[in-house]
Amino acid sequence: MNDTSAEVTKGEVVVGVDGSDSATAAACWAAAVAVKLGTAVRLVHAVPDTGFAFGETSAAIRAAAMASLSANAERILDDVRSAVVAAQPKSSVSTVATSEPVDSALIAAGVHARLIVVGGVDVRPAAAVLLGSTTLRVAAGAQCPVVAFRGAALEPSTAPIVVGLDESSSALAALDVALAMAESFAAPVRVVHSWTLASIPDDVPGFPDWEEVNAAARARITAIVDEARRRHPGAQASIVWERPGPSRALLDHLDDAQLVAVGNRGRSLLAAAMLGSTGLNLLHNSKVPVMVCDRGVRV
Repeated sequence: MNDTSAEVTKGEVVVGVDGSDSATAAACWAAAVAVKLGTAVRLVHAVPDTGFAFGETSAAIRAAAMASLSANAERILDDVRSAVVAAQPKSSVSTVATSEPVDSALIAAGVHARLIVVGGVDVRPAAAVLLGSTTLRVAAGAQCPVVAFRGAALEPSTAPIVVGLDESSSALAALDVALAMAESFAAPVRVVHSWTLASIPDDVPGFPDWEEVNAAARARITAIVDEARRRHPGAQASIVWERPGPSRALLDHLDDAQLVAVGNRGRSLLAAAMLGSTGLNLLHNSKVPVMVCDRGVRV
């Protein structure tokens, strides 16, 4: 199917494509995920607006430029669609070209999408400060999970899905989404919880028993995972307790993983800059796709 309507059908997997190899690989992976989830994939390409035109000559030049850009967009979309269909013959693929900024187009699509996938462009640490990354802007504004694709795998597997879990609402959402995907992939979920014990001696008056505090935190995390598993009885989940910081702990568990999921701290642009040091670190250093989830999202 080659549907040029900008309206996203509820539950589709949406992919931003620009003609690059990484975006095409992301589209192939997204289509494979869509097949597993029993839904369709929508390829979105943003055609840049050439701006206002003053006078007949300027208008004619602008019209010619738009026609060229549109033709190029259709070529890109057709090429990516062909690659996707070749890789995933069972996939249902539609395409749309828009003159909206790509981040705005993807965020708008996320209102109805099940998942947004962005090609594997590296996120530099400076981008978090300058808010210059499409991935960061989309992750901050989307109402569905956002995957920053990277790596060589073009379809999901039975390898573990790793989730960084604390007690924030967005991390709980990431756990729920990861378990739902794991059910569809027949893959296990590895929940990583990291903490740092304070170095204050237990016998100092007025300070808590840190071992007791840690035991209580473990009990709460275990209860959270057990409750989430009841919502997804087809998924297997194990908990790994780590002492180092969460970024290091998660990266240490990605060697055999196919995907890592984390929560987003919020959906404002400032939150995009602060995705959390953990989320930003993963976007910059992970060798597998990184899924960022906002609070309350579901797959």
